[in-house]
Amino acid sequence: MDIDGKNIVLTGASSGIGLELLRRLSEFDCRIIAAARTIDRIDLHRDNVMRYRCDVSVTDHLDGLFEFI
Repeated sequence: MDIDGKNIVLTGASSGIGLELLRRLSEFDCRIIAAARTIDRIDLHRDNVMRYRCDVSVTDHLDGLFEFI
């Protein structure tokens, strides 16, 4: 799978599988919006990663995420 140059929205990016996936994806030449309720836990600081506070169970938060994207 070639993800170079792609835009990725990753939810649940602050812990567990989401955080590990974020770490691995950030090594590629792609842009990532890392969405999570607790973005302070995302300790990854790379130019291609943008953190976005969002609870996907809240409709208004999802609307905000789509506007941000």
